[in-house]
Amino acid sequence: MRSVVSLPHAKRETLHTVWIYGTAAGLDVVLRTEAGPGTAPSLYVSVIAPGPIGIEDLSMFPNSVEGRAGADVVAGAVLHALEIAEIEATPGSVA
Repeated sequence: MRSVVSLPHAKRETLHTVWIYGTAAGLDVVLRTEAGPGTAPSLYVSVIAPGPIGIEDLSMFPNSVEGRAGADVVAGAVLHALEIAEIEATPGSVA
């Protein structure tokens, strides 16, 4: 299968994955946290490519119950869109 997107590279040690929503089009859709110096960790919905780590942050939410609920909605929509892209990228598919 051909790559649907290419992502910028990130160091694996900087990634703290909290939840993996699923995989589609060769990308993992994940929820991760990252805290800067002197700041509380935020929640990020990101896509991660296998191999040399390619990552793209798609949205950021506060680390709260409401933030997690918003992240879950966004991640579900992203995963669904990637599933559609994967189907459309398959030779001979009818989407």
